[in-house]
Amino acid sequence: MRERRERGETSCLKIPSSLNRVSEVVLEFQNHSKGLLDDCESAINTMFRHRQLQPIGRVAAANHGILHSITTVSSVETESQLLNSYTVTPPIKPWPQKLTHKRLCSIITHQQNLDLALQIFHYAGNYHPNFHHSYDTYHSIIHKLSRLRAFDPIASLLNELRSSRIKCGENLFITLIRNYGIASRPKEAIKIFLRINDFGVKRSVRSLNTLLNALVQNKKYDSVYFMFKNSQKRFEIVPNVFTCNILLKALCKKDDVEGAVKVLDEMPGMGMVPNVVSYTTIMGGYVDRGDMVGAKGVFYQILDRGWLPDATTYTVLMDGFCKLGRFVDATKVMDEMEENGVEPNDVTYSVMIEALCKEKKSGEAVNMVRDMLDKKYIPSSALCCRVIDALCREGKVEEACELWKMLLLKNCTPDNAISSTLIHWLCKEGKVWEARKLFDEFDRGSIPSVLTYNTLIAGMCDSGELCEAGRLWDDMVERGCPPNSFTYNMLIKGFCKAGHAKEGVRVLEEMLDRGCSPNDSTYSVLIEALCDSGCEADISNVLDIAASCKLEINYDSWRVLVEKFVTSHANRHSPVDSSPAPKLVLYSYWQSSCSWRVRFGLNLKGLSYEYRAVNLAKGEQFTSEFGKLNPLRYVPVLVDGDVVVSDSYAILLCLEEKYPQKPLLPADPRLRAINLQAASIVSSSIQPLHMLSLLKYIEEKVGPEEPQAWAHVHIEKGLLALEKLLKDCAGPYATGEEVYIADVFLAPQIEVAAKRFNVDMSKFPTLGAVYESCNALPEFQASVPDRQPDAAH
Repeated sequence: MRERRERGETSCLKIPSSLNRVSEVVLEFQNHSKGLLDDCESAINTMFRHRQLQPIGRVAAANHGILHSITTVSSVETESQLLNSYTVTPPIKPWPQKLTHKRLCSIITHQQNLDLALQIFHYAGNYHPNFHHSYDTYHSIIHKLSRLRAFDPIASLLNELRSSRIKCGENLFITLIRNYGIASRPKEAIKIFLRINDFGVKRSVRSLNTLLNALVQNKKYDSVYFMFKNSQKRFEIVPNVFTCNILLKALCKKDDVEGAVKVLDEMPGMGMVPNVVSYTTIMGGYVDRGDMVGAKGVFYQILDRGWLPDATTYTVLMDGFCKLGRFVDATKVMDEMEENGVEPNDVTYSVMIEALCKEKKSGEAVNMVRDMLDKKYIPSSALCCRVIDALCREGKVEEACELWKMLLLKNCTPDNAISSTLIHWLCKEGKVWEARKLFDEFDRGSIPSVLTYNTLIAGMCDSGELCEAGRLWDDMVERGCPPNSFTYNMLIKGFCKAGHAKEGVRVLEEMLDRGCSPNDSTYSVLIEALCDSGCEADISNVLDIAASCKLEINYDSWRVLVEKFVTSHANRHSPVDSSPAPKLVLYSYWQSSCSWRVRFGLNLKGLSYEYRAVNLAKGEQFTSEFGKLNPLRYVPVLVDGDVVVSDSYAILLCLEEKYPQKPLLPADPRLRAINLQAASIVSSSIQPLHMLSLLKYIEEKVGPEEPQAWAHVHIEKGLLALEKLLKDCAGPYATGEEVYIADVFLAPQIEVAAKRFNVDMSKFPTLGAVYESCNALPEFQASVPDRQPDAAH
């Protein structure tokens, strides 16, 4: 064997010539495709079984290429010679001659390739001379796999560990439970916890607390209570104060603050003394409810016990005030915090900066970001985007650029999200070349993402700078950043907008060749542009392309065809009806969200109307004239000829039926149902609960602080239902690529929730994205309260 190595032979496995059938199988494998691997393994394992050789699958687990290195040696005849005549090439070079457990753990930890890390682990245990795995090496590989969510090999590793009878520690299982929790796999976390004793390890309160935290992360609050209740009787674990604090968190997250208070009161009887964290958790429960009276009561209990609240306690209280729009109270708490010698932390700054942005105090928000950076705290990407967005909304795009530069100077490199946000606003302001300059500056330090490229390409297309958009497209392809459907769609729309519909068709063909799918509006935009250009042959080509790709042309695309061809043909050959269209009259109040949604819907349908203001603040709804139109004396009311309709939901459905152009309901039955359901939630479960008359009644009967809290709680409840309803079907708009009735109801409600009732919309990312898309529409901007004739400026 030594002689063969000295001759430089590199074969991994030497097989005697007497085993002709084995050699034939191996040679057959070498001559066939790699896809025959499983069949070869099966054949070899069958023939070797009587010789008690290790299955070749075990060898392949250490080095998948091992089968390619099998050759024959005529001098090997006996089984013992066979066993001693093969070696396996290490998966990495150089392989250490002397391998310790510590060295192997280090190699596995620093290995970036997970498959290779697993091969290293198996090679060390199976083929390195005199090496046997330890608890530490198993912990190292299992930690690496679970941290990167590669859970499939872990079951077999645990079975090996259990059968090896290696003495284990609890940390391995704590690591697994924690990573299962992070990966949203709470059932697997529970199974691991229940198996700990099978490995000769006694479960402790540490593994219990880790499991409870994983369950809270995954909103399994009832399971937390069950595990806590059975901890001593079934698991022989005595809970500690940390266990109780996790239970308090679960109860508060479940909105069972009363239950949490009960547990807090019972803690001394269980031999545990509540700490500041315990009380802060309860305080957070009251804050989530919008009950600042209860939250302040708990805060005073902390002070009464002689404890000094920490930064987290103060921050929770400040967050509660900010959510209710009571920014002055939040500022007082922050001042008190600093007077007591408690330094704000990064979360404290984030809460206050978010609140300043909501209050349209972007300048103060920038100052606080500066303070945050001076104290060596790094603001999150989302927070920086929020500040930049607030600055730009207030028309301070230049100041937003200065903030971007300040982040660079403070070695806080803006990421793609921050740069994309600023580029979006520069393009929206028509400053596309400034956006391009900023893109180039960012490009020098980082690689732009598809999002950053798409944002700038969209801006260039909207501004008619198609050549520059094309250059950006070429650049992203050359740099290995493949365009996605959005990139192609923006180019198609850009060409169509510039009157180059045929170029749009070419882009569509390339888009399909690269496997990108057009969205719902791509075909309708192309068909409309081709119709306007008189390119009927190209329309047929587009339809043929869609048919060949088995793509369905949506309702809007067919509608465009009908409107452009059939309707225009009928108009050319039918006598002109000179009778005037019935005049639409809308009775509206500028601040009414119900009136707002009708204005938005009318604008989307392109229907002109006469605006008649009804001043609710002055009680004009109680006049006899208005009472004849709507006995309930609510706005809006729409008069369409001799038809009078009140209630925004009814008005919009009537408009949809009588004026089907630019439909507010999709043709797809499922999406149609979702749109109607979303509109119903807004009109029946959210808006009625923050009506001015109801809030005044609550103020009179309960107190001045209660109306805001009441509205806040019920608005959030409704928005949560909408977030869940639309999460899986939303695109730029509520149910995809087109604006429908769900958007008409949602957009005004979201703005009212955020600006009038200070609801934190970061909790509802889907709804927030829908609002941003609607807010960019000219039809929506024309309907906003401040632009109405009766707006109080």
